[in-house]
Amino acid sequence: MVKGADPGIREGFCGLKGRTGMSSGKRLYRSRTEKMIGGVCGGVADYLGIDVTVIRLLWVLVTLLGGAGVLAYLVLWIVIPQEPPAGAAPPA
Repeated sequence: MVKGADPGIREGFCGLKGRTGMSSGKRLYRSRTEKMIGGVCGGVADYLGIDVTVIRLLWVLVTLLGGAGVLAYLVLWIVIPQEPPAGAAPPA
């Protein structure tokens, strides 16, 4: 660690700096509002901060080019928890 550096910041590979721990509070959920099938694309778009249409188009492209999109969608549908209701507190 560099003298006088913030102890909460560590240098990773290639000199990239990042915060230790999960301090952002941003979690990946399946969307309750932006959903067509399972809410996976809506949740990924919300997490990345981009339009859900872009994610859906990319997902269709990956599916048509190799078929891995369908399997990935099913796995993420099972693994990613559903977004908590609007009035509920997020899990700690």
